[in-house]
Amino acid sequence: MLSWALSNDRPSGEVLVAGLLSTVHGCGGFCPASANYRGAGAIANLSAAFDLQGWQLVTDGSLQPQSPIVADREGANCVTSSLRGAGP
Repeated sequence: MLSWALSNDRPSGEVLVAGLLSTVHGCGGFCPASANYRGAGAIANLSAAFDLQGWQLVTDGSLQPQSPIVADREGANCVTSSLRGAGP
């Protein structure tokens, strides 16, 4: 579902991701001391889903892009051109 949402309706996919992480974080799902903590395995599964989309899920529930191109998909062509030595 995450993959489909991010590939087919990115704005809605971003809302889904923000809501999902906010809910899990707000309920203590990323905090081992919380009664709502679902365990390292559940977090690893969620992390693997984000990895497939080019994002790294940190153990505290925050997301980080795996590369500068993920952080700025609109500028991906400029980054690619720069890496090849071409001007923007």
